[in-house]
Amino acid sequence: MVLFLKLTLLSPFASAEDKLSIHAFLDKVQAQNLDLKVEQAKLESAEAQSSAIGLPPPMVSISKLTEKEGSSAQGFEVSQMIPFPGKLIKDKSSRNLEAQTQKLVFSTKQKELQSEAILAFYEYWATSEKILILKQRNRILSNHLKLARSGVRSDSSLKLHLLKTESDLDLLENDLETANQDLEEKRLKMAVLMNLPSSTKIPEPEEPPLSSLPAEPESTIDLPQLKVSELQLQTLTTRESEAKQSWFPDFTLSYKEMGATQMMPQYSEIMVGMTLPFLFAWEPSSEVKKASAQRHEAELQYEKMKQETNSLRSISWTRARSIRKQLTTLQEKIIPKAHKRMQLINNIAPRDMESLQDHRETMETFSDLQLKVLDLRLSYEKSLSELEKWIPISGAANE
Repeated sequence: MVLFLKLTLLSPFASAEDKLSIHAFLDKVQAQNLDLKVEQAKLESAEAQSSAIGLPPPMVSISKLTEKEGSSAQGFEVSQMIPFPGKLIKDKSSRNLEAQTQKLVFSTKQKELQSEAILAFYEYWATSEKILILKQRNRILSNHLKLARSGVRSDSSLKLHLLKTESDLDLLENDLETANQDLEEKRLKMAVLMNLPSSTKIPEPEEPPLSSLPAEPESTIDLPQLKVSELQLQTLTTRESEAKQSWFPDFTLSYKEMGATQMMPQYSEIMVGMTLPFLFAWEPSSEVKKASAQRHEAELQYEKMKQETNSLRSISWTRARSIRKQLTTLQEKIIPKAHKRMQLINNIAPRDMESLQDHRETMETFSDLQLKVLDLRLSYEKSLSELEKWIPISGAANE
């Protein structure tokens, strides 16, 4: 009993027999995913850097002077390097922008991860359902094979039909093996998303609800990708302005005090130093050119993204709408008719080659339509996953 309780408490799922809901899966992904934790660490690092000031720490040194006569004196020196004020201001501004960018990147990653997890759950569920449908098809062909064998005497057409059905059953075994392998790959993907060991047994999935089709997006201003690209451009523009100030001098202040010796009285010294970057013009010039090139590249990327956004978003939305219509037609019109036809054919005993062929085609058509529904649902969810990238994050525009 104690061992059972320990295993139950340590298990990532309450019971292996309980089915896994999509909401429980998404909660585990958001709480445990490693990629999200990496982005969280990056955000914390960027926020920590934005709170600091890029002023070098002061330096303190202690000196000892010894004369040949044997007398000695001790002293100390304190120095501070002060960058040109404009450099400090621009550096602080750029680090604040980097923190804002990372915050939005983190929110975008959360959203993208949820879309990826939803799609992974649908794939896991669809593959499980596909295996059930293939097993059902196996039973259909096995029953049909019994009917065909009972009618086989000397009719060559019936013998050919029997051989074809037996071959199709053998091919179906390969399809089942492929589906089982696919299910294992989907299980491993879900374990990675939840940051669980690869050996973790994932419960059978509950059937997830069909995702609703969002309204056709209109505005592109608040899209997360564009907002991130815009903040990155602002950061590089600020960095370019900072690089241009590398032509201006930095300052050094120092104070030195030394004790008296037999040959020299006690004294103190104040020194003000200044760098002369214009004497070696190649270094500040190189920094400016590099920052300008990076800023120009960011501008081109931003313009390219703005041009591509509308077309990509429109393609994803129209594809999802089309698949949704096909899915509705299948589920509400075609599937019910195929099910009714299957019920009717079950009440008719095949007596000849034509009726036997009708029996098989009718039974297989229903399972084919079920597989078609699964394929369409997956395609629909993939389109929505792509569309999700082009939907603004709530409150992102105000941050």
